[in-house]
Amino acid sequence: MSKPVKETSNAWRWWLPIYKYTWERWQQSSYRHFAANVGENKVVLDIGTGTGAYIKMLPKNNYYIFTDIDSKSLKIAKVQAKKYLSSGTYEFDCCDATTAIKQHNHANVISMLHVITVIPLPEQLLDLIAKTMQPETTLHIYVSGFSKKMPNFLNKLVKFLGFNVIKVQLLHKDLSSEKICVFNERYLLTTS
Repeated sequence: MSKPVKETSNAWRWWLPIYKYTWERWQQSSYRHFAANVGENKVVLDIGTGTGAYIKMLPKNNYYIFTDIDSKSLKIAKVQAKKYLSSGTYEFDCCDATTAIKQHNHANVISMLHVITVIPLPEQLLDLIAKTMQPETTLHIYVSGFSKKMPNFLNKLVKFLGFNVIKVQLLHKDLSSEKICVFNERYLLTTS
């Protein structure tokens, strides 16, 4: 386990109390999709675990490494893991995405469920993943899809929170299509 990251003072801190009534509910379909498609007998590195809202849906026969920069969110996720997963089948690491990739590059699956847009410099992170992931590793990226019908204030809120806007189809040129699965919340499409 790496050295804990100092408490973050990011825009998500105020969101945590209402998270289970908002984002968590909106992202249920992608949580279910990931749980159904993660595979079996894998080592799964989850970048940006947050409160672990989807832990109860995960297959029990994998080993999970849950990571996040927010120790308070990880404490909530630990409660979920203790409740739904067997002891010894998971670990928690309070660290940023870059550190997680460097320290846990033995994973068969790397998951980023709705976090690629909140990671600073996502292109650099994808460069690192492309250089360090094992040949059998699959990268699952889920991207929140915002409808054009979504009220304008929610789109402004997303920008205010500092989300990075990146084009999904241009995520990374060095990651082959069979190694990267990109899913949009509205369409759940895969590139493979």
